[in-house]
Amino acid sequence: MYPKMRDALINATLTNVACGRLSPLHNEDKFMDDKLFSELLDGVNEMVAIEKGEIQPSPDRVYSHDIPDVKERSIKVRSGSD
Repeated sequence: MYPKMRDALINATLTNVACGRLSPLHNEDKFMDDKLFSELLDGVNEMVAIEKGEIQPSPDRVYSHDIPDVKERSIKVRSGSD
């Protein structure tokens, strides 16, 4: 998702929840426990702060993956040296 779209979606959701226009669950008869919902909002706010660079996540929560060199792999496959 594009950053501007993501930010707009997060802001709209938080605004609607804060104003009471959006319930924590879609079923009007059931609501999420206040403590759990508060933890959820804290997590969303933390995510936004991390994305904006205001805070750094703990290193044990950061995952990265090596991106393979597709061009090099393609040359090896075509040349049969795989």
